Amino acid sequence: MNNIYLFPTNVQLAIDMITSSDENIVDLPATILSITPDVPPYVYVKTNKHIVKTKLGKLLTRHGYTNGNAKILVENYKNFNSNDFITKLSREFVKVYEHPLYSCGSTIQSCMTGMDCVSVYTDYDENIHLFLIYKEDTLVGRTLVRLDKKQYIRLYIDHNFITPDKATEIVNTAGYEVGTLLGLELALSYDYDNRIICPYLDGCYYVEVQRDSLLVTSSGISTSINGYIEECTCGSCGCNANEDDLYYIDGYDISVCASCLDDYVYFNDSYYHIDDCVRNNSTNDLVPEEYARNNLIEIDGNIYWDIDDCCSTLEGWYLVDDCVELVEKDNDGNRYAARENAIKIIEGDNLLGELTNMGLQPGWYLQEQLDELLTEN
Repeated sequence: MNNIYLFPTNVQLAIDMITSSDENIVDLPATILSITPDVPPYVYVKTNKHIVKTKLGKLLTRHGYTNGNAKILVENYKNFNSNDFITKLSREFVKVYEHPLYSCGSTIQSCMTGMDCVSVYTDYDENIHLFLIYKEDTLVGRTLVRLDKKQYIRLYIDHNFITPDKATEIVNTAGYEVGTLLGLELALSYDYDNRIICPYLDGCYYVEVQRDSLLVTSSGISTSINGYIEECTCGSCGCNANEDDLYYIDGYDISVCASCLDDYVYFNDSYYHIDDCVRNNSTNDLVPEEYARNNLIEIDGNIYWDIDDCCSTLEGWYLVDDCVELVEKDNDGNRYAARENAIKIIEGDNLLGELTNMGLQPGWYLQEQLDELLTEN
């Protein structure tokens, strides 16, 4: 039969124990109130009129277990919930992490099991220790603790020997409350490939590379289950960063952090440094200077506009608002002229009267156009 354990005061787990056995026994009644850690253990069952205290073994046989199997389960229960646990502190990180343990309440084995990278806990901050829980000679629980802060980080246990609640109770009784790794310093060590050795840190922590240590922070270079980190730096400001948090700028062959990315303009699927960009005054956007020279109109030296906002004149390009439409195109075929270079002829103008017979119409003219008409006549 399955090696099933009962948990004190946990009614649902007691019911689950029956339904998950090999004997396919019917469910225990939901009227079970609690199971005591006494020896022998008792079960409190609510009947129609009373709350009855009965021995666990007796209850199991009533619901179909044989005497032999019921006795095995009772013995397992007593052994599992005994207080025969031994605790100690250790700094033998590599040796301890050779033992596979599991995160409390799950079947996920610690990803650092058997990893030598945990050695970085040993050589820098003497306040970091392992708090170990043994049952006889078997390691059944461990957690990192910070002696200076009286904090533990995350519990890993062997679910076959100890419950999450019991492990937490033992750690709390020893004076530790749940805490974080923030501010902890680890030894700075490199492997043969010049990678920084660093274990995965529970809690999604990051590290910053100091002169001779790794500082655990809430941002920076993320840790990995591979047991090392790549020391990457921003090619612009030089700060340390996680490789996944850097942006490669193809045209400049450089990787930059998110902050320095603000110094680049994203245009047509590529990045351009702001020093290589000019402003399109029509849209107020920065665009690559090369693009501006080929697609925009430059007015007054290095000031660029969309062509729809400009007019071509005999003197060059001007903004539409600074131009007037000529009555007749100029000698280069331009329909527009800069307002400052044109003369407006209106009704009643003496010049208009003189040139009426020549077909002169009211409107804007270049001085050159008027001079030609007068010379011809």
